[in-house]
Amino acid sequence: MGKLYFGKISSKHPQQFDRNFYGGGDKNSTWYGGMQPGDYVFPVFDQAVSKLWRVKGFSSEPNEINKDGSVQFEVIKTFDPVPISTVFARHRNFVTDISIVNRLTKSMAKSANGFFPLKLEKDSPPPEKMDFSEVRNIYIAPEQPFREPAYKDGDLRVTLDGIENMKIASIDVYHAGKFTQYKPLWSLYEDRSATERYNLNELLQFAIQDQADKKKAYLKSVVDEVKKNGFFTVGSPIGLYDNVLVGRKKTKRKGGVKDEPEDSPDVDEEVEEVDSAFEKYAHFAELLDSNPNLILYGPPGTGKTYSAQRIIEAFDNYRCDTKKTFREIKDEGRVEFITFHQSFSYEEFVEGLRPVIPAEEKSGDEGKALTYKIQEGILKQIANKADLGQIRSELKGNGFEGVREDSSIWKISLGRAGADDDIYRDCVKSGTIAINWLEDEDLSGIDAETIYKKLQNAGADDPKNDSNSIDNFINVMEVGDIVLVFASVTEIRAIGVLEGEYEYRGDERFPHRRKVRWLEEFKKPVNILKYNNGKRLTMKTVYPLWRFKFSDIKEILTVTKSDSPKKQAVQIEVPYFLVIDEINRGNISKIFGELITLIEKDKRNVLSCKLPYSQKDFKLPSNLYILGTMNTSDRSIAVLDVALRRRFYFKEIEPDAKIIEEQNTSSMQQELIRLFNCLNRRISEKLDRDHRIGHYHFLHVQTVDNLKFVWHYQIIPLLMEYFYNETKTLAQVIGNDFIDSVTGQVRWIKKEDEFMTAIRSIK
Repeated sequence: MGKLYFGKISSKHPQQFDRNFYGGGDKNSTWYGGMQPGDYVFPVFDQAVSKLWRVKGFSSEPNEINKDGSVQFEVIKTFDPVPISTVFARHRNFVTDISIVNRLTKSMAKSANGFFPLKLEKDSPPPEKMDFSEVRNIYIAPEQPFREPAYKDGDLRVTLDGIENMKIASIDVYHAGKFTQYKPLWSLYEDRSATERYNLNELLQFAIQDQADKKKAYLKSVVDEVKKNGFFTVGSPIGLYDNVLVGRKKTKRKGGVKDEPEDSPDVDEEVEEVDSAFEKYAHFAELLDSNPNLILYGPPGTGKTYSAQRIIEAFDNYRCDTKKTFREIKDEGRVEFITFHQSFSYEEFVEGLRPVIPAEEKSGDEGKALTYKIQEGILKQIANKADLGQIRSELKGNGFEGVREDSSIWKISLGRAGADDDIYRDCVKSGTIAINWLEDEDLSGIDAETIYKKLQNAGADDPKNDSNSIDNFINVMEVGDIVLVFASVTEIRAIGVLEGEYEYRGDERFPHRRKVRWLEEFKKPVNILKYNNGKRLTMKTVYPLWRFKFSDIKEILTVTKSDSPKKQAVQIEVPYFLVIDEINRGNISKIFGELITLIEKDKRNVLSCKLPYSQKDFKLPSNLYILGTMNTSDRSIAVLDVALRRRFYFKEIEPDAKIIEEQNTSSMQQELIRLFNCLNRRISEKLDRDHRIGHYHFLHVQTVDNLKFVWHYQIIPLLMEYFYNETKTLAQVIGNDFIDSVTGQVRWIKKEDEFMTAIRSIK
């Protein structure tokens, strides 16, 4: 008999599974893992195994997957799909080791290998005679529990040293009435926990501390079940491996992919999710590339917000060829999240007048009058960041990388225009900005009040204004701020980025200096009135231009760059994202206002409109992507604003049993999938498809107790809302065991066996 392998068939190329081949290249390709004609293969496709192949041979003929050839198979056997995590991985004939528990679900693209040999237990039958009903049970239990499961030969036990401490003492296999150590998994555990071994209670606390929600749910179920029933039934070796055997997952990836051995499981949940996002959400990334406005819609609990996060990861990879988690992208300031509601307004979304309460600004201002200030809404804030991202891309290598999202924009006079042009020319040549008060003193570390007193003593004409300018120059301006050089009250003659702290150069005229990287020195001064709301520049030497935004700097540089000797090739624009949850709950016309036109793809960076409060022209940047989510149970998609429908792509996120199969590794997995499908079929028949139950409710259910809480505190209340005052119809959906069809009284079934009997009666 040939060797036995399992092979992972990508969902990108389903034709390989359908037509029984694998396009990995010629016969020497590493993708084949050393397979030879006559070897057997269980192909893993769509999270299940339903065929047994035998290798017929290798072909050098080009195919749609690989021009260098393929391996061809003959089908030996077909059978009902066998879930890989809860059944295939627990087959009694397979050695439960690193290959079966890790390679089944982890991406192998990095290792360029798609087929792996299965290690077999002694006296295993030939592959065509293997019966997948013969699975080994796996338990977590003390060596001497107060209640034992009915062990069978081949069952595994993660043996704890007691119920209180719950430290792993051994991993054992049951045979002929006794347990002996099971070397494959025990060696794996020893290797993964060589430096530190934590008990289950400690691992649970770490999961809470690390915000690892999946691991927390799993470990809490284990701890509770062992204390209550004496043992925990493991549904999948993969779940056991990820949540218990690897200990505390410490690896955090910052700034991209961290190189790991191909079998390394030591990554946190977010990294695992982002690694799986690129293939699964590639289609969504293509949609977003086609239209920067996308709405995900579907029943509650289908993971629309979760999907939005994965789409952002996939699109960031698609656009920038980087692998970053949603959290990393958000920490870079490239994601804003907002929830629409009935009271949400244009003023909160775009811009509006907001009260400024003096008592909240400075102590002692309580008696001053209430004032109002124009404040930016969340759309303008993220658009401003996206504009900054565009400038960074266009001016990559020219010093703009140091500009921060909170960088200020300043006006500075470098001597008197026309009278002190030698100072301006010296600053441009030396890469500095300069001022000249108190030229005989080093002003390092001196505050505004001291500067004011020094100017008074020196007989300055306007010590208040001058001290303010000096303090701004020395103490307030920060590295990464942008400076605009005064040419006239309506014009500037250069733009730079501040690169250094204050320096005193006593041997120079205008001795107070700061280093600057010049972005543009304009051959002809640029009029800035429209960017400054029509306001003229004042003669004050240094002050912030709070009306200016990064979009204004981008436009000034864009308009003048054809004359610039520093013009750069266009770089890839880094994407920014605005996620609008419950987008259908807001008044779209009221919230978007005139910007509903600007969000169209061909209007980005091109069309502008004058905003009503600031009276400034505003454009939406092309690298800003808007993702909305909406629950179809709240409001039908058909009644959405027509203008919104024309400008967004809509993608349905449906309840999906496959996600339960992929993510719930409990022993209850198949029971949950059956219940999930039955409920949604009945809801569709009695109400409509928009009110189906989402798969999210079942993802973290590990035990009957978990299911009881989800059933009584999430699912039944939701269905009671759907079938308000329709008790008989609700009883037809969930059964008379859980609700009185006459009175509408919900019945809580305490005993586990009775509860599960009632659940199984839902068909």
